[in-house]
Amino acid sequence: MLAITVIELVIGSMAPSYGWSGTLWLKCLFIGLTILKAGFIVMAFMHLGHETTFMKYVILLPYILFISYAIFIILDEGIYSG
Repeated sequence: MLAITVIELVIGSMAPSYGWSGTLWLKCLFIGLTILKAGFIVMAFMHLGHETTFMKYVILLPYILFISYAIFIILDEGIYSG
């Protein structure tokens, strides 16, 4: 998690100087890195990594659906608000 956070900080501090601020690929990159960190937290700290596959899907599927919908709203519908 520390490595992912450092990568996010480095990219975030470099973004304005390279003109990357507000680009779609940068937003997708940060969303992906955040989901990767969240997955690590769930697997390691909530001990979900030791559960059966069915139990993982029962617990994670509602969150995956909600996050997918939220990402759709942010990336697709969010451009109309600006």
